[in-house]
Amino acid sequence: MTQTVKHDIDDDDDETTTTTSLQTETFKTSTVFHKNSKSPLTDEEMYVPDIDFDNLVNGTTNIMMNLISDLCDYIGTRNIYIELHDPLFIDLYCPFVENTPFAPMLPRYFDPCLSSCCELAPDAYCVDLIIKSMFRKFVRALYSIILDGGRIFFPHDSLLLLKDIEAAEQFFYGEDQDKKKIEYMLQYTIKLKSIIAVVMDKSAKELIEGGNYNQPYFKLPDKVPDVAGSPWTKQIVWKVLSGRVKHDSVAKKFIKNNPNVFD
Repeated sequence: MTQTVKHDIDDDDDETTTTTSLQTETFKTSTVFHKNSKSPLTDEEMYVPDIDFDNLVNGTTNIMMNLISDLCDYIGTRNIYIELHDPLFIDLYCPFVENTPFAPMLPRYFDPCLSSCCELAPDAYCVDLIIKSMFRKFVRALYSIILDGGRIFFPHDSLLLLKDIEAAEQFFYGEDQDKKKIEYMLQYTIKLKSIIAVVMDKSAKELIEGGNYNQPYFKLPDKVPDVAGSPWTKQIVWKVLSGRVKHDSVAKKFIKNNPNVFD
């Protein structure tokens, strides 16, 4: 019995000695590592990964800003092409411009739609994005309605159409004198305005044979104007003439002999 107990005690001593040796070696290794390192690791550096938090936060912010911008753009697009689809794409300028002008639609349809969006938007930044989106989509929709919507237009309608665009500008940005916002607005309306003002006001004969301010149709470039911002291309003139085939024999004959090859 005495020998057995002594044997157990000896085993414990061996285990203690082994543990102490491992701790000593670990300490020596750690000490050597820290002595050889230029910047010894702290506890924080050992357990926290090396992350560039500035770039991470900035990247997340950019993602959120893009998401907000896309969402506001979607709201503006939906308002024009879904909520206001019938007043714009079905009723506007049918059968003639003077019968269904755009200006009366503003208080009836546009004002309630835009007001509800602005009330639900969380801040002024989102409101501005929604207004910009609605304005862009409206101008694009108006471009399609006038040039591709199958409406009937006369040369004298150009003045009424210009007044409608001015009414839209006044509705969206009338009280805002911010130069940047005015420039933003004009960059979207100037093309359509120039088409209405200097192309749609001409007779079919002038558009085909040329006049004081425009070349004959067959001398015009197909799609890209010779001068940046100019509305004078075969594509635009053809679209304008196609809107007169129901009441203008000259335009009807021309469109019949010259089918559309530009779209």
